[in-house]
Amino acid sequence: MTNTLEKFEQTKKAIAKKEQQELENTPIQQLLPLVFEDRRAIPNAFSRSSLFGMVQKGARQEMKSCEVFSFEQYKIKYKGEALDQTDLITWDTIVHLAKITKSNDMLTTSKYRILQELGLTQTGTNSKAVFNRLKRLQGGQIEIEINQTKGKAKGWYVGSLLDDVLVNENSGEVQIRFNKRLLTIFGQPTKENPNLLDGDYSIVRHNERRLIGESQLTKWLYHLYSSSDNIYPLSMEFLKQLSRSKLSIIEFRRHVKISINDLTYKLGWVCKIKEDKLTILTKK
Repeated sequence: MTNTLEKFEQTKKAIAKKEQQELENTPIQQLLPLVFEDRRAIPNAFSRSSLFGMVQKGARQEMKSCEVFSFEQYKIKYKGEALDQTDLITWDTIVHLAKITKSNDMLTTSKYRILQELGLTQTGTNSKAVFNRLKRLQGGQIEIEINQTKGKAKGWYVGSLLDDVLVNENSGEVQIRFNKRLLTIFGQPTKENPNLLDGDYSIVRHNERRLIGESQLTKWLYHLYSSSDNIYPLSMEFLKQLSRSKLSIIEFRRHVKISINDLTYKLGWVCKIKEDKLTILTKK
């Protein structure tokens, strides 16, 4: 019996080692979804949680392995500096660059290219801001558990959002290494890569996202409601908690109304608030 168990454990370890080697040998671009032009891919666990929530200026807190509020199919813990929508947009932008430049083990690009993709001018202030975002993404540690719903694979990820970042200030070159295990959240399982999770992500339009302005809440609502066409009406209290907003419920409700006006007039969305619940009726 003991020998049988030992052989079973050895077989399990051998399979896990083989799968890890296959993953390491898979180019980054093959782990990412097919996107064109201004499209960006965002894991739904990021859009449907408070992981990238509201952060007041000058009040970015250090989170100590906190469980972040999310939709019920996700269980997420985070340790590190609180993340906001600018961090999320920076992350999906560099993932997009890794895809279109056909990166293998890491993304090699430039500060200018990252700023250009983010729609920022090349100034010292903007460069510093983006570098601080990259530091937050690299320094934070996340645990994501995806529960099985409607046939979706169940899986876990524990690690950082970026493995490491190298910046050459003389040449302006930037090298970013991703954790390929995190990128498997985008993948579709195949015989060659059975360890990929069934892709649980959404596609947003970066150029459309630029039109809605700098409001963190408007961008957060845009990402949340872009993650599905069938999100049931959500209460203001739920949205407040999910966005990690520190506003009073009265002020939060007022800001939501401002944001949905932006989504209506700038993107043509049709939104309504009924019985203190927000519903997005149509998105153009």
